[in-house]
Amino acid sequence: GVEWPSCIFVPQTGCPSSDADEIQPFFEHAMAGIRAHDPGNLVWMEPQLLAGGTGSPTGFTAIAGEEQLGYSVHNYCPLSALLQAAEFGLLDAVPADFPDTCEDFEKEVFVQSRRTADRIRAVDLVTEFGATDDIGLLDRVTRLADQNLTGWQYWAYKEWGDPTTQSQGSGAQGLFTDDADLSSVKVAKLAILERSYPQATAGIPLELSFDPASGDFHYRYQARPSSAPTTIHVPPASYPEGYRVDVSGAKISSAVGAPSLTLENLDCGGEVSVQIRRP
Repeated sequence: GVEWPSCIFVPQTGCPSSDADEIQPFFEHAMAGIRAHDPGNLVWMEPQLLAGGTGSPTGFTAIAGEEQLGYSVHNYCPLSALLQAAEFGLLDAVPADFPDTCEDFEKEVFVQSRRTADRIRAVDLVTEFGATDDIGLLDRVTRLADQNLTGWQYWAYKEWGDPTTQSQGSGAQGLFTDDADLSSVKVAKLAILERSYPQATAGIPLELSFDPASGDFHYRYQARPSSAPTTIHVPPASYPEGYRVDVSGAKISSAVGAPSLTLENLDCGGEVSVQIRRP
C-alpha cells in the first residue's frame, strides 16, 4: 500500500491494518485458487519488504483450515532500502537524522518473523537477504539465522541482468564478478554462504552455530524416532584437508570425509550433540 513508509518511520505503529485489510485478503484469495488444485503442498505468504525490523508486530492472523503455510520474509538493512526508494522516486527523501540501525533491525526481523509464524501456524523462511559484497553484513545475518534456527536463501546466485536494480550497475548482488565465468567466483563471499548446516534432522533442533573462519560447527537436537538419519552438509571448501567429528547420542553412518555426514540416533529420548572441526 501507499502507506508503506509508516512501517519504518513510525515503528510503534507499523502497518497492522495494511496487513489485515489488504495483504492477507489478497493472499487468502490466491490460496483458495491454489488449494482447489493442490491441497497438500506449502503455500507461502509474504509481508511488505521492511516488516518486523522495527519491532512492530504484523497484523496477520491464522487462516482457518490452512495446515501447510509458509511465511516468507526478507532481511535487508532499512537505510539501504530507503535510500534506494528515494533514488527511484518512491519516497521524497530520507530524513537526515535517520539512524543506520542495520544490526538491530536484522535481529528484530528474525524475532518478529518467528512470532508471526507461530501466530498464523506457519513455518518461517528468509527468502531474500544480501544483494551485497559486504562480508560483515552477510556474516551477521547468517549467524542470526543459525541462532534462530531459521533457513535462508541468498539473493542472488548471479546478477542475471536483474531489471529491478540493474540501473545501479553495482555488480554486488551475485556470487560471481562475471555471470558467464564460474572461475570468477567471489571467494570471500562464498566462504560465508557455503557453510555446514543440517539438511534433515531425526528430532527437534535446539542449537546451531557455524564459524566460517575456523570451520567450527556445532549442532544439538532432541532425538526422536525416525526411519531416516540426520544429514548434515559439510562443504569441502570449508574443510580442504578433511574434517573430524565429535558426537554424542548418535553414531556416524557415513564414510570418513563424506560431504554429507549422516547420524543414527542411539537414544530416541535423549539429546544428540555433534561438533565438526578442521584437523
